[in-house]
Amino acid sequence: MPTRLTPTRRKLLAAAAVAAVSWRTSLAFGINLGDVLAVTLFPLTWKAARYSRAIGLLMLCSLAAIATGLVLMLAAAAEFVIVPSGAMSMVLAAAAIPAGACAIIWAAKELGVDLAAACFMIGLLADASIRAVSLDNPWKFAFGLPTSVLLLALAHRRSRAAEILAAVVLAAAYLLNDSRSAIGFLLVTTAILLCQAIASRTHVHPSPRAALGAQASLIAVLGACAVGVVLAASSSGYLGEAARARTATQSATSNVLTAARPEMGATFALLRDRPWGYGAGVAPRYGDIRVAMDGMQTLGYEPNNNYVLHYMLGGGHFELHSALADLWAALSIPGLLLGLAVMGLSFVALGRTLTTLRSRGWIVFVAVVVAWNCLFGPLSTIVAYMELAVAAAVCMPSVAEQTAQYRSSTQVR
Repeated sequence: MPTRLTPTRRKLLAAAAVAAVSWRTSLAFGINLGDVLAVTLFPLTWKAARYSRAIGLLMLCSLAAIATGLVLMLAAAAEFVIVPSGAMSMVLAAAAIPAGACAIIWAAKELGVDLAAACFMIGLLADASIRAVSLDNPWKFAFGLPTSVLLLALAHRRSRAAEILAAVVLAAAYLLNDSRSAIGFLLVTTAILLCQAIASRTHVHPSPRAALGAQASLIAVLGACAVGVVLAASSSGYLGEAARARTATQSATSNVLTAARPEMGATFALLRDRPWGYGAGVAPRYGDIRVAMDGMQTLGYEPNNNYVLHYMLGGGHFELHSALADLWAALSIPGLLLGLAVMGLSFVALGRTLTTLRSRGWIVFVAVVVAWNCLFGPLSTIVAYMELAVAAAVCMPSVAEQTAQYRSSTQVR
């Protein structure tokens, strides 16, 4: 008869499994090791989330997106070049979003949500150490995000002061490494934690719904202020010469957002030209490249450069610098719905942690990162954080549950 695992061994197994699931190293033919492990472990891990409607919805979106992407790929085979590795990579990513989230939820049953998130980041950091060798800015493009989530998650387990200090130190690290958006995310996170600390010191105990409404409004105001502060600092050269040059170029147009993200022009042009998308692993043709470049030119951007011709449209797939756009291009409307569902669940996670005056800073940070990159960042860099945001939404108690607990505690007092 097999012996049961001791609690310590169960925790070690959960930590090792969730760290392995986050590994983003690509093997041959577009096979991602972490995605394969997430799907392989799914028969075991789904039981931890089998009663979650969010996971059920996400699984339906994922299956529909994969099926649609493969059908479109087969239908496009006569007109387009099909890149099998690209198809495999996209299909695995779509399958891994709910499967990876289930793995984190399963690990959280043994480790707690904070420690599960920290272990999940270990795999990303191990992968970052491999990729960093070929990067000009390793912190910005490899180490920054996983280190931020890891430190914030561990700091939350220690104290609020440690969490605030971690957020400030991380913002300073990004300041030294030319990353405007991440500085804004961490400024918002720090401000939320500081406001909660002040409220706790003054013995303010709002209801969960009141706390959520007040802090959601605060995030909207802080977000706008953070954008203004970061842009002003960039223009003045406080964030480095590279950031100053980019901001000056973008500010020369009438719309800083479209100047900073001209890929939106390509996305909307392709969407008008072929609204049902292209298919998994479908490479753009010359005509599609021209459509995308013309869309970017309408925003005042000159697309005749290596970034557009080699990175966005020349790598055998569409890389539109938006997770939602990448999912639409490869997996059609169901892929877009999958991305929107993840984005919605990231806001659910954010809302659920904001219902208390002891919010988890790492959830605030991850939710903002996922929402931003769904709109303005490549899918390839954000899949693991999508999984973490979904898991956080499922693991955190709902607003209704926290409200009921709050009412019970007030009646006891």
